[in-house]
Amino acid sequence: MPTDGKPDSWDSEGNLLVPLHGIRKALGLSSFATVAFFWFGYLADKQWHEQHPGGGADSFVIPLWMSALRIALPLLPFILSGLLLSNRSEISKAAGAGLAFAVFSSGLLFAIAALFSMFFMQFSPIAYRLQELIAIFVFLACSVWIVVSALRIGKGSGGIFFLMVVTTTVCIIWGNHALDAMTYKLGRQHEQRKGQTAIEMRQ
Repeated sequence: MPTDGKPDSWDSEGNLLVPLHGIRKALGLSSFATVAFFWFGYLADKQWHEQHPGGGADSFVIPLWMSALRIALPLLPFILSGLLLSNRSEISKAAGAGLAFAVFSSGLLFAIAALFSMFFMQFSPIAYRLQELIAIFVFLACSVWIVVSALRIGKGSGGIFFLMVVTTTVCIIWGNHALDAMTYKLGRQHEQRKGQTAIEMRQ
């Protein structure tokens, strides 16, 4: 068991005690903010369709399995990050911090884009906008806290931290690109079927 450094810097098994700076609480709060944002977005979309029956009925409907993949893409590294950060090992905590940094750096960009989008639509009457704004601001605050805390946690094992940041970022970018390409392909197929149906109806 190491004896140098502060007496309380090591646990009974010789693992270095790495301060987590409240990152796990921020992870939990950010998950609630994310769920709230999408829930209120769903309610707003449902209310719009109820007020505009038939509006957008011919548009391409994203399959459920694709929506599940969209959710799983950030959710899996998010869960893995929380598990690794709960481990006693310094290496595991650095890996978890790298995952969290990559996920919430991307999340910050998404939240900022969503905030600007809502700002430009401020003059249109959209239901649940205030609730969505609150969820976005909570997520932004949590994301900043997580990114800063992850950097502080990962500095002790910079190699594994950097490796997890790069690997996770590449996977997220590739996954989003693949899902976007699949969405475009399915949309084109939907338009082609609509055109073919219209031709057959005129014959």
